This record gives sequence, structure tokens and C-alpha cells, in this order.
Amino acid sequence: MLYPKTQRMTSKDMVWQVTEKLDGSNLTLFKLNGQLYFGTRNWVFNFDEDVKDSKDVDYKGLYDWLIDNKEELLAYLNDGEALFGEWLGMGNLKYEIPERFNLFAVGYIGFDQETGMYDVKTIKRKVDDIRAFMEWKEALYKFIAKVPFVAYLESLDKNKIDKVYDMYSNDVGRNVEGFVLVNLSTEDVVKYVRMKRGRLESFWKPEDIEW
Repeated sequence: MLYPKTQRMTSKDMVWQVTEKLDGSNLTLFKLNGQLYFGTRNWVFNFDEDVKDSKDVDYKGLYDWLIDNKEELLAYLNDGEALFGEWLGMGNLKYEIPERFNLFAVGYIGFDQETGMYDVKTIKRKVDDIRAFMEWKEALYKFIAKVPFVAYLESLDKNKIDKVYDMYSNDVGRNVEGFVLVNLSTEDVVKYVRMKRGRLESFWKPEDIEW
């Protein structure tokens, strides 16, 4: 077949998963060749080879947290499995969430010998996928949480998203930075940010088109 068959649109094409965008620092934990690695937005570190003491880890509190939980991470993660999340405690917003590391995705990471680069093979952002992944590794829940689920939306309607933000902020009784929205069919990811540098602002710009 030279031209692939066009897929039929389903109800899932209209559904967006909404989770809270926590004011944290991007952190990835993964196991490769039996060793523990962690990645920030721009760097990847082998915990045993690249980290000598806490000064080698920029994220506040992360070094001691990894020391405390390294053995369980290695025991419960299979080779190549990765945890993607937010490390709390360095942003403008303060939380009473006890777990410092909050998952927004799970997946697999590999290493390309030719390029010398780490490669994300799979990343799953659906809350059901994260829940299913973690059910096999229940012990990790002692020190890892999931980002809070908010709602499912059938469209990116501006007024609806604003209303959900107001309702959710009121329900949790604290400042909320914003949302991350994932299309359950296409897996497109967009963000909606309302709290900037600790101040509440409108997300929409005057030139934004009507959806």
C-alpha cells in the first residue's frame, strides 16, 4: 500500500488529560547496565561514577534522597526503565506534598554507542499507564508520588480551562502553577501556566485565536 489508510477519528481524539503542573525542577531517574543514572534538563549523571559528594548535585536535597533510596530504585527498576518527574523544593511555590519526586511519565531509555547519547525510547504520560507501571513496583510509592490528576477535557476551550483552573485551585486550597494537558490519542502535550514568579496572571494573550 503506497498510501496508508487514514485512521477513523474516535472519541479519544477529543479527550485531553489534565494534570497539575508542579513548580519543580525536571528530573529523570533510570537504570542502565545495573547502575543508577539521573538526568536534569541538560545533563545526565551516573550516580556512582560522576557524583562524589552533594556538591556535584545541583538540586537541593537530591543527593541525600538518592543515597537513602538508591538500593530500592536499583532493586525495583528493570534495566532501561525510567521515571520522569518534578523535583520539588527549588521553585517559587511551596508545597506540603511529602514526596519530593512526583512522576508525570514513565518509560524506557537506551544508550547509543555510536553517538554517545542517551535516547528516550518510550515515554508514557497517561495516568493509567503510570499507575499500571507503579503497581508492579509498589515499594517505590514510599518515596515517590504522581503529579496530581485534575480532570479530562473534551476540547481546549479557553473558558473551560480557566474555569477548571479556578475550581481546582479552590479545591486544593493553595497556589497552582498551572496544568499539563495530554491528548489521549495523539499524545500531544501542551502546558497552561497561570502562576508566574509567584504571581497569578492570565495565560491567554490578546492575539490568541479562538478554539
